[in-house]
Amino acid sequence: MSGGLVRALGIADREVVTIVGGGGKTTTLYRLGRDLHTRGAAVVLSTTTHIFAPAPTADLELVVEPDSTRSLTAVRTALKRGRLPVVGTELKPDGRLGGITPEAADHLAHQPDLAYLVIEADGSAHKPFKAPLEHEPVVPSSTTLLLAVIGVDALGMPLDAEHIHRPQRVAELSGAVLGQPLSAESIARVLVHPLGPLRDAPPGARVLVLLNKADTPERRAAAACIAQALRAAGSPPIVIGAVAQHTGSFSA
Repeated sequence: MSGGLVRALGIADREVVTIVGGGGKTTTLYRLGRDLHTRGAAVVLSTTTHIFAPAPTADLELVVEPDSTRSLTAVRTALKRGRLPVVGTELKPDGRLGGITPEAADHLAHQPDLAYLVIEADGSAHKPFKAPLEHEPVVPSSTTLLLAVIGVDALGMPLDAEHIHRPQRVAELSGAVLGQPLSAESIARVLVHPLGPLRDAPPGARVLVLLNKADTPERRAAAACIAQALRAAGSPPIVIGAVAQHTGSFSA
């Protein structure tokens, strides 16, 4: 299958998409939200951790409100103006947007006039790959699609804090050696590990893996290598593409 992101992910009516991992989560959040928004859907973007508040644009509206009732009112007002609301509870001094609780996400998901909720559920310090700690990711129970993002540029990077988020945790879950190049097999072991990023998928939710940044022949080869290791390890279905390239296609 090839085509746009919405089609590649098999997005149906009334989805709650929760994005975890590294290597382009926030870019995926906005790309998917905008793709759905341009189709005329009522879409809400948010996080259960924190993201940097978006720069002012013509299509986005920042909703910063700790009270869920007032937040929902502001969301509906933004949607009536044709804007795409990005919802959080506080704006921190460093420019990060504080996230909503999983319960608040579930409340939004249950509103009949809101068609889609897209959530970023953990941080990766702008690194292409990570392994979660015990308290993350924070996945709402209303999630219908859990999407694990992996930056294919992680393949072959040294397993250290400069290149990989939480390298010690990656080593613990995969058996990889700190400081050595990260292998496709180690990436796969983290992904399918019982303590890995997919462990909190709600019952009945679909799970997909997005191999992102496959935007050059070398990176497409890296994506194919990682995909082979993932499938051998029993990975959920895989989508390959480059979210930042709006004219690019995705394959499964």
